[in-house]
Amino acid sequence: MLTLENFGLKLLEDLSHMYKHSHIDKSGHHIRILCDGYIVELVIKELFLDYKTNNNYVAILNRIQDSINEFEHTDEGKIDFDKIYPLVKRQQDLVDAPEWLCRSYFLNLNLCYVQDTGTSKRLLTKHLLDEDKNISLDMIHDAAYKNLASLQWSLEQPDENLDVYMVYGNNYSGSLLCLNSLLDLVKSRLGETFLTAIPNADLVIFSKDHMNEAALLRQIIQVDPLPRASELLYRYDKDTFYYYDMNDILKIVK
Repeated sequence: MLTLENFGLKLLEDLSHMYKHSHIDKSGHHIRILCDGYIVELVIKELFLDYKTNNNYVAILNRIQDSINEFEHTDEGKIDFDKIYPLVKRQQDLVDAPEWLCRSYFLNLNLCYVQDTGTSKRLLTKHLLDEDKNISLDMIHDAAYKNLASLQWSLEQPDENLDVYMVYGNNYSGSLLCLNSLLDLVKSRLGETFLTAIPNADLVIFSKDHMNEAALLRQIIQVDPLPRASELLYRYDKDTFYYYDMNDILKIVK
């Protein structure tokens, strides 16, 4: 059985034979395939977990091919509005990829728009709008938020002795902070001021604004195995997000 590193390298090599503009991003966590009007993004660790469970590398490779073929054979405009979602990304990700279609989320985070097939995510790019004048950023934004609002989610308390709550399991949990329904529910449990962390795109955590809970959230961020959405901790107060540690502003500036 392949190791994580060898799995990623083999997958990149095989995909490069089929799609010449394939590469591993700077973080080492994603394989990205540049196509006409979009970028296919694959999370290596997620695919590796599938490989470890089922030990079927060929099936994974075939699913990736099928998902890309689905992108290529959608209706005119190469976009399916029923499958568009907002995906949380760090500001640094956009510095490295200014062609992505996105909007500001809060502080150092943005929401990029993706078309989801289940196996891979198609990051929509500005070239798509140039290619099809009947598609606008507002149309994509509205579809993404409509689809996000339709996803099922629940606010879970893993330990009844801790004032810590989580939402996870629908692939876009980290994007749910733009929904008033979630924020209102969190306020009902933790009050008007609370802490928030988004370790990966499918996990958002909330806690009381206490030092012990802050230390716990930082620990969760550090040990989370999936590609990092944000390593920072945030405070929500009076309907606004702030950096928990103001020194984090210096990290962003750097």
